[in-house]
Amino acid sequence: MDVNVITADWALGANGGYTQSVRNVPATGASIAELINWLNSLGVAYSDFHVMGHSLGAHVAGLACRLSNGTIGQITGINIVFILKNNRNFKK
Repeated sequence: MDVNVITADWALGANGGYTQSVRNVPATGASIAELINWLNSLGVAYSDFHVMGHSLGAHVAGLACRLSNGTIGQITGINIVFILKNNRNFKK
């Protein structure tokens, strides 16, 4: 089986403490969703994607899939971290 792997280095977005990292999740997820949508426009089926994230990155992965224009084949969250309930960025 041939696969392609794309990683998102969000070290800058995840830097600056937990609260700032949580605030950066929506923008990072939206950027990844844009990439997924662009790849789909080039012929990659949404169902062929497997999006993974670790810790706070699991929330980035889930948000990216939710914001994409299609149904993603598989989403995996590893060691998912709890996000503050009152964070306004997640009430959309």
